[in-house]
Amino acid sequence: MKMLIKPLDLVLIAALLLAGGGLWLARSRAQAGVTAVVLVGGEEVRRIDLTKVEAPYEIELNTTPAVTLTVEPGAVSVSKAACRDKLCVKAGRLTKANDSAVCLPARVTVRLIGKTDPGGVDAAVY
Repeated sequence: MKMLIKPLDLVLIAALLLAGGGLWLARSRAQAGVTAVVLVGGEEVRRIDLTKVEAPYEIELNTTPAVTLTVEPGAVSVSKAACRDKLCVKAGRLTKANDSAVCLPARVTVRLIGKTDPGGVDAAVY
């Protein structure tokens, strides 16, 4: 009778599971201390520590066109915008340091700051 899994296969599977678990743990710890900075017209209007948010809530910014932010534990997003293209809404949930969403007509910028992974991506172009 032929064995489907050999002892060396089990060692390889265990090593892969340990490596995957280690990467997941390192990535989850790297996001600690992320803060959302909200700018309107280039001036900071709010700073939110996303690690301290316990329940989702909305922030309506006093801008023209109107912009609404949704703040959740560990994430922030532009949920509503009265502008035409809605690129800021399409940016989705911001969860990692250096993520950002910008609504040019309303002159609103939402940027996440915090610890960054030295081996991670330092820029993204759309």
